[in-house]
Amino acid sequence: MFDKLSIQQRLFCAEYLVDMKAAPAAERAGFSASRGTALMKRPDIRQYIAHLMEKRAERLLVNQNNVLSELSAIGFSDIRNLFDADGRMRSVTDLDDSTAHALRSFKVEETEGENGRVTRTVEIRFNDKLKALQLAGKHLGMFVEEHHHTVDADYTGLSDEELVKQALQVLPILSAGQPGEGLDFL
Repeated sequence: MFDKLSIQQRLFCAEYLVDMKAAPAAERAGFSASRGTALMKRPDIRQYIAHLMEKRAERLLVNQNNVLSELSAIGFSDIRNLFDADGRMRSVTDLDDSTAHALRSFKVEETEGENGRVTRTVEIRFNDKLKALQLAGKHLGMFVEEHHHTVDADYTGLSDEELVKQALQVLPILSAGQPGEGLDFL
């Protein structure tokens, strides 16, 4: 399917996946930086990049279920899972998978005081629970934004052509876009 792409074009596609930037990918593949934009306009190049991304996702087991599972582990993490029944901190190796996945960093420092007593300080940082819950909720369609706009104008008696003309002036303002942008349906 992608046999018509040259080795250099395939290399560009692979390099594009590194940072998702066309100009640096073009340079790394042996093209001029300015050639990156032209390559990205080619449907066969975009299709090959999509193919490579899909293969990478399969290889890394990145799918909706795994991503939602990870977000769930973060969003529903409970700090109490770090401690045993006696209130002692569990070893990292004794944590269940969900709790371990929720941790962003774990740092232990031991210092010796003047009296020879060793003090252990443990710093634990969790991933952002609120962000994880927002991302999961957004994916599941739980947070639907509604926008209401009112127009103080009388459009009665206008012909269809005049209404379309008025819509072309108002719609870009409502969508904060440029005139004519996003109006492909007309």
